[in-house]
Amino acid sequence: MVTITDTVLYILSILFAIDGLLLLKKAKIKNDLTVLSSSITRILFSITYLLHNTNVFNSVLILMITLCLIPIADVVRLIVYYKSYKYKVEIENKRLEKTLADLMFKYKVIVDNSPIAMAAYNKKLVIEYANDSLGKLLGYDKDELINTHIFDYVYSHDLKQTMRRVEDRFSNKVPSERYKLNLIKKDGSLIEVTIISTRTENGHPTVTLSILTDIQCDEGG
Repeated sequence: MVTITDTVLYILSILFAIDGLLLLKKAKIKNDLTVLSSSITRILFSITYLLHNTNVFNSVLILMITLCLIPIADVVRLIVYYKSYKYKVEIENKRLEKTLADLMFKYKVIVDNSPIAMAAYNKKLVIEYANDSLGKLLGYDKDELINTHIFDYVYSHDLKQTMRRVEDRFSNKVPSERYKLNLIKKDGSLIEVTIISTRTENGHPTVTLSILTDIQCDEGG
């Protein structure tokens, strides 16, 4: 004999199954694992009850077990999601690192082989970078210029004005400027150059980037 309780539970199980199907559709649209887990749980419970609708005690027991399994399923889902997210982040970081390394390599190749003389020096006025063209301009190998003081190459008559310009640049009073300067080459001869110097930080200790061109070459001499 079917009791009122059996009838009510039977109807509720059907409604629960319909709700699960609606959630399943929602999960498919939003691609949400939480909603998917909830919808599958509801559908399975409804089917289980309908198959055992003659035994109310078993149905209630299955319901309790199912309700206990929901938070466990959510924890498992979160663990899987976290590991998946972590893996994606690691893959993306590796891709970005490789892209950055490729760009830095290409940039370095361009600067190293540029026909324009370039140099970078820090607040202590020590040269941190020099390309091949600067070495050729002054008669040095570029490696000989690294870790040397910029005043080692400035003509004595230009030292005072050069010091003033450097102080103004590092204090950000004049962050960028263009001027002429006499430099001393390795053989002791002088060369007059046009210098464009710019103060930059770019997330690193402040340095000055300088581009140097031979005035005689600029004038076609």
